[in-house]
Amino acid sequence: MAGLPTDVIRDSLRVAREHGYRVVKLESEGEMFSAVLSEGAEHEVALPFEAENAVVDSGPVLKPVTAPVVGYLKLKGELAVGQTLASGDVIGEILALGIANEIASKVSGKITEVLVEDGQAVEYGQPVAMVEVSS
Repeated sequence: MAGLPTDVIRDSLRVAREHGYRVVKLESEGEMFSAVLSEGAEHEVALPFEAENAVVDSGPVLKPVTAPVVGYLKLKGELAVGQTLASGDVIGEILALGIANEIASKVSGKITEVLVEDGQAVEYGQPVAMVEVSS
């Protein structure tokens, strides 16, 4: 693959994983590369680039706060975009079989997206909110 440097492919895949992209497609000078990273991720990205100027801007790093169990979500107060979280902050709990299981953020940063509503049923590992990780 003369038109697609290995380091550009590697960096593109890393950025796609960090941001939850499902598919990566790269194209340069007639050379193409595509990869399916996850069947369950929400986004798809296609990145055209010039090989001689191949610089991948990773942008902000987004990480999900996920549900630890299956059950019904009960938020602790309001969960809003722009709200700051510290690692270990409890944002709510999931009620499963009469047992409350806390949802704690594993990262520090700012909430960029709230993906569920109070009282909603959630699955194990389901993202509840996306957090832009602070450096």
